[in-house]
Amino acid sequence: MSTPQKRLPIFHAGALTATIARINAEFNKKHTDVEILPEPAGSADAVRRITEQKRECGILISADYNLISKMMFPEFADWYIIFASDEIVLCYSDISKYHDEINPSNWHEIFRRDGVTYGLHDPQLDPGGYRVLMVWQLAERFYRIPGLYQRLFNSPGCGVFPGNLIALCESGKLDYAC
Repeated sequence: MSTPQKRLPIFHAGALTATIARINAEFNKKHTDVEILPEPAGSADAVRRITEQKRECGILISADYNLISKMMFPEFADWYIIFASDEIVLCYSDISKYHDEINPSNWHEIFRRDGVTYGLHDPQLDPGGYRVLMVWQLAERFYRIPGLYQRLFNSPGCGVFPGNLIALCESGKLDYAC
């Protein structure tokens, strides 16, 4: 195997860490002269590394393509490609409290039970975080429960976390990941 001659910094949404690792491994099978330098972060934070910190980046992979046109045009980018999309989901494991009771109608009630913990990513840094907050606001309207959003966000069981929320659920450190 040859020593890499080129470096390719990739700033990417933290949720894509495992996917990026698999892509990098495949890429490096054919391009042994390139050292991939992945940096996971919240998407807004990844954009700020380029726009505010002036860091070099070969590829930016954001969980919210709107950040590119809003924060990077025209000085740092003038095009982007939408290559995938996902949905907001509620993750839990078989060790999560009330995992055998939760359903689409009662999740917000289970979240408000004593001792239940749930987490989201930082809404200031990660689209996943601010989209969860939007879902909670929509849930307040859908379920016709005034104040639901504030009760969910200000609950002692709610926390804002960096990193892999699914791993926190699997380990039992969180009951639910939003």
